[in-house]
Amino acid sequence: IEDDVALLIAAIADGGMRDALSILDQCIGRSHKETSSGVRDTAGIVGRDHLFGLIDCIKTKNSAQALDIINELYSNSKDMMKLCSEVSDHLRKLMLIKTMKNPERLFTVPQDEMEKLTASALSMGLAEILYAMEVMRESLDKMRFANQRIELEMAFVKLCSPEMDTTPEALLRRIEALEKNKVVVTEVKE
Repeated sequence: IEDDVALLIAAIADGGMRDALSILDQCIGRSHKETSSGVRDTAGIVGRDHLFGLIDCIKTKNSAQALDIINELYSNSKDMMKLCSEVSDHLRKLMLIKTMKNPERLFTVPQDEMEKLTASALSMGLAEILYAMEVMRESLDKMRFANQRIELEMAFVKLCSPEMDTTPEALLRRIEALEKNKVVVTEVKE
């Protein structure tokens, strides 16, 4: 078994040896060669490219692209609650990277993914990450009683349209974004 496949199984099993063996057994039942995409299909999770794509949509405020990605995943029979949970976990990794010295000890990912996560975390403000985590949590709670796809789509439209949020926290996020842009403009002028 390749290292990246073993790491993916370990991450999905979240420390549960029986779960890891069960996932591996299911993968072997589907194919004799275990691959990352085969493991993701077996576990019913999306690829990391989709997760990075959704986070990029939040950063660029591109709700149309986020809705296209969600539609693609929905059309491929991906579970919307599981997707919401995966986005939340991805955001948690970004939060840990922003707030800890050695966050990689708290989650298992290949080195190339860690580099992408670090770059992604550095390009977002902590307030923005925490807000996105809160929106995903609220969406996950609502999904139990409503149309899961619609709830996830609404969450991403909300995340990609910060002007719709008038809470004090939203105002702080806007100020943080303005300050970040001011620093970049100041550096360019110098």
